Amino acid sequence: MNALRVSLIALFVIATWSRATSADELELKLGQVREGSLNPSQAESFAVSLGEGDFAQIGVNPRGQELVVKTYDPSGHPFRGAEMGPEEDRLNLVAEAPGAYRVEVAAKDKHASGTYTIALEKVVTLATRLTPPKPVVESQRIQALRDSLERGKRESVTAFWDEVTKTGAPIIEPIAGDQENMAVTFVWKGTP
Repeated sequence: MNALRVSLIALFVIATWSRATSADELELKLGQVREGSLNPSQAESFAVSLGEGDFAQIGVNPRGQELVVKTYDPSGHPFRGAEMGPEEDRLNLVAEAPGAYRVEVAAKDKHASGTYTIALEKVVTLATRLTPPKPVVESQRIQALRDSLERGKRESVTAFWDEVTKTGAPIIEPIAGDQENMAVTFVWKGTP
């Protein structure tokens, strides 16, 4: 009797451990592409861990199939859903509560079979979304023109447009401390 009890306990522990491992394997992680299989009348599930207010973008490549993608909030209630395919598409959502969201993927045609890919392409936290945008870089040339006009030098406008005529527009200038980007200012000359 004790051997049977030990065997049953061991089986329960192994089954619980393998279920936890399987759940980890089905988690969508940022930038990781997973391949799924469409089986008749059966959905595949993936987990996405999100914080409250996180924006998530999930990319799906149905590979010519039509899919039904449903999401469920951490409490298991239906959250969002969409029909996708046959072309690549994206499902966007904003988490209303923190936790693991479930994403279910199934073929629209209950008899279809094949493969698809799914990936968590982007997660933007609420704090990041609420951060004010970086300040706009102002053209050094426009600032110099403004300063010149404030000092009463009206001829600087004519000199500015002569320079633009010679060098062309838009005005392209380096940004201090930024080796990758340039400031681009489009100008237009109106009539009085």
